[in-house]
Amino acid sequence: MSLTNEQIEEQMIQFAEALNKMSELTATAIEARDEQIKELRERIEKLEKSGE
Repeated sequence: MSLTNEQIEEQMIQFAEALNKMSELTATAIEARDEQIKELRERIEKLEKSGE
């Protein structure tokens, strides 16, 4: 089964859109992780200061 150039182009566009969405989701997940790390570091600092 051969694909026409139009079909190949459409599939490439869909693939590019999927990659873009994956990149956005990855960036969002990394930002959320970084925020959690920041919050945990702040909590650690508070605990260390209260223990001194």
